[in-house]
Amino acid sequence: FMTLGLAQAQHKPESSLLIFNVGFTEASPEDSDNNLSGNTFSLNYEKSDWKGRLAGGFAIAYSTTSADSLNAAGQELQRLNSASYEVVPILLYGKVLFGSPKAKGYVGGGFGIQFSNIKYFTQNVQVTDRESGFLVGGVAGAARPGPMDRLRGACRAGATGPRKLP
Repeated sequence: FMTLGLAQAQHKPESSLLIFNVGFTEASPEDSDNNLSGNTFSLNYEKSDWKGRLAGGFAIAYSTTSADSLNAAGQELQRLNSASYEVVPILLYGKVLFGSPKAKGYVGGGFGIQFSNIKYFTQNVQVTDRESGFLVGGVAGAARPGPMDRLRGACRAGATGPRKLP
């Protein structure tokens, strides 16, 4: 994944994070021998408390995948026995962070809704279906604070730069 993250370094007792991800995705449809490949885009907004123990936010994504059939010579036959999926999940989540300032672990969960658009193409027929459903998920992981986190910590502590100890 290629990630672009924008963080606000604030002197307030909280922090906010806006993340935009662009990447590649692969799907394995039920009753199919072929995997579908495509792209995914997601936007996350997260806000945490001043001690960095609790965080929460929302995420929205768009993923699209497709595959075409191959003939006996291995050439793609566009729109013949092919499939495509479009998926838009919208999620609200929260997480609890724990550990030292040098390395943090986290656990969390979320819920939301997902919308799907599915298209199948055969020789003479196109089948389209739209679905939606409830989405529930969990997460666990580890993170190491980056340079912006260390800068935020120094600003909160009132540090102005390196000092010699007496």
